[in-house]
Amino acid sequence: MIARVLGRCGGSTSDIADAIVWSAGGSVAGVPVNPQPAQVLNMSLGGQYPCSASPTTQAAIDSARARGASVVVAAGNANMDAANFSPASCNGVISVASIGDGGSRAPYSNYGTGVDVAAPGGDMSRGSTVGILSTYNAGSTTPGSDSYAYLQGTSMAAPHVAGVAALLYAAKPTITPAEVETVLKANVRPFPGSCSGCGTGLVDATLALAAITPGPGTLNFSASAYAMPENGGVGTISVQRSGGTAGAISVNYATSNGTAAAGSDYTAASGTLNWADGDGTAKTFTVAAVDDAAAEGNESINLSLSAPGGSATLGSTRTAVLNILDNDNAPGSIAFTAA
Repeated sequence: MIARVLGRCGGSTSDIADAIVWSAGGSVAGVPVNPQPAQVLNMSLGGQYPCSASPTTQAAIDSARARGASVVVAAGNANMDAANFSPASCNGVISVASIGDGGSRAPYSNYGTGVDVAAPGGDMSRGSTVGILSTYNAGSTTPGSDSYAYLQGTSMAAPHVAGVAALLYAAKPTITPAEVETVLKANVRPFPGSCSGCGTGLVDATLALAAITPGPGTLNFSASAYAMPENGGVGTISVQRSGGTAGAISVNYATSNGTAAAGSDYTAASGTLNWADGDGTAKTFTVAAVDDAAAEGNESINLSLSAPGGSATLGSTRTAVLNILDNDNAPGSIAFTAA
């Protein structure tokens, strides 16, 4: 949906603020309520003044975020610190810098600590077609014929990020604006070139979606060490599924000799644990100790997971140790307490 706030001769900050509130479902005097509030607001616009000088703009952004909408903004095209531009310096926005075709910061793009991520914005200093192919209109004062044109700017970079944000809302309808910002910033690809002050990296839709889409999960022992008594001891070993419950998965388990020997110190165990689609509960298997009369001290059994099935992966705790606690007292020695 479009909320037009600027004409050929510009516009007022109050109009921009009203459009932010209205687009997200808030009430604006004299305007019917938006029947379908937006979850992502893209603002490819800005002015050279800090957001602190425009509390109306900040209040509008706060209102949109309170209604669950993410606000994506262009960092600006003055090759300056974005801290001096609004809404790029407002709290709660996702501020976007621009890279050129070589993966470095475009020469016009604003930068700074307030920038969150970067996206392709074009660099037409390298050629008239080295921009972002964009929808266009040939009219100068009234609508003309629709067309396409190569354009450059953080105004072209911001919509890339807004589009990825929209994908996140589609994949996870309960996601919050804070989560959207965190996911976008945490799941980026490194800059192919140099882009200092361009945020955490180059926005990446695949990585961002993968971060919130449940996968088959990772399998680990619930602990790195277990223990059981030698006398009638049975060790219960737990394997956990974490990081996703999509699809049926399985994993093989097995014991092997540590300082304990199978048959004389414990009964060897092996098998397969299975999880159904959506099942996130821990699965267990048991290992039994063999009691003997030898005073041999505590002994260990090695535990291992292997051959994960159903696209599951093994985590870092894929091996563990089961200790047998000896119950036999050594005969000891007898001596005077002093010479």
